[in-house]
Amino acid sequence: MNKKKFLLFLWTFLLICFRPSIFGEKYNPLVFFCFLIVTGLIALSQNIFIKFKVKKKFLVTVTVILTTVLYFVLQGFILSDAKLTVLNSAIIILGTITCFLYVLNSANQFYILKFFIYIHFAFSISSICTFIIYVLTGFNPSNLPVLVDLYALVEYAVYDPSRLFSNHVILFPFTVVWSNAEFLGISVHRALGIYREPGMAQIFFLTAYFLTYFIPLAKPRLIRNTILAGSFLTFSTASFISFLFGIVIYKFANSLKFQNIIKSLLNPLRITIFASLFIIASAITYNLVKDKLNDISGQTRIISYLKGAKRLMASPMFGEGYYNSFAKNEEGIVISDSFIGLIGVSYQIGLIGIMLYLTSWYFGVSMLGNTASLCIYIPCFITLFTSQPSYNDVFTWFLLLIDTSHFKPISSL
Repeated sequence: MNKKKFLLFLWTFLLICFRPSIFGEKYNPLVFFCFLIVTGLIALSQNIFIKFKVKKKFLVTVTVILTTVLYFVLQGFILSDAKLTVLNSAIIILGTITCFLYVLNSANQFYILKFFIYIHFAFSISSICTFIIYVLTGFNPSNLPVLVDLYALVEYAVYDPSRLFSNHVILFPFTVVWSNAEFLGISVHRALGIYREPGMAQIFFLTAYFLTYFIPLAKPRLIRNTILAGSFLTFSTASFISFLFGIVIYKFANSLKFQNIIKSLLNPLRITIFASLFIIASAITYNLVKDKLNDISGQTRIISYLKGAKRLMASPMFGEGYYNSFAKNEEGIVISDSFIGLIGVSYQIGLIGIMLYLTSWYFGVSMLGNTASLCIYIPCFITLFTSQPSYNDVFTWFLLLIDTSHFKPISSL
């Protein structure tokens, strides 16, 4: 690996180290500082100035994204009770967007996306190894080798010594565990790569998975299936739903023309197979959603949606303020209402903020080379609405600024 490729690899790794990784949980500014340094080194290795061929659609996308971010900042400074957090977020988002615009030229983008895939391939191998150890040791968590207890690095969300995997640790060979899940009546750990929450982890894993259909790789099927296994080992409901929606879009939106789909479905055998798979997938999705709505996590989501919508109605246009209710009390503890998904956080940014953010998404995906590449955005978009308010995550803006206009499917299912 030459110097330029090494710097691009480091740049890519730092990109995923921002929040929601375990490194970005407390040290996001430090990650940002390192990210700037590496971007500067890339600039020096490329003689600083390189020619950009900026497409009109791309300029519009950048303009809308910057307008959205500036709205969050100005609205936050005026209305929010956490102005320091607003300032910190604004510096990081605007700074990283500037870095994206410089580094993401077509030549660099190929290596960055390739490195992104390989990094999550490595995380997936680690997760699989840890899970195999867990199975071979009789599903006994005390037999799992713990490398690091993350207490000093992150705050425990819910710590209960009586619950399996309620403490945050890194297991051998390198698997971050944040919580547990019940699978086939057995309590299993959620393997999250370097991320701090299953819903966010699956965004990264499945983005890498769907990129394998467009980025040339050695042994793509092995890499793709390994990453898919890694995404499922997060035991996130959104993981399965995102995968299902993404595959349907990839397979039917572009790989086959609409009229050919109709013709192929008229075959009795194919009708039977397609109908069976659709019913099975629908049943699994229904049960997952039903179980999610009935458990604590689901109830928290419903409360968050209702609370967010109610508070939005109190100040519909501009909302209550970007990062409002994130102020700290005298003990330094963050005072925050539970907010989940774009609906839950809607009261912070108001209808104008929501409209600007969705417009950013519209122009971000307007660069699609074909409909099939829409599958790349599915995990983030589904999670945005159902689980996490990813309107302020660095990776979301990165995803909207990659140029997929030249992407063509290079692999079949």
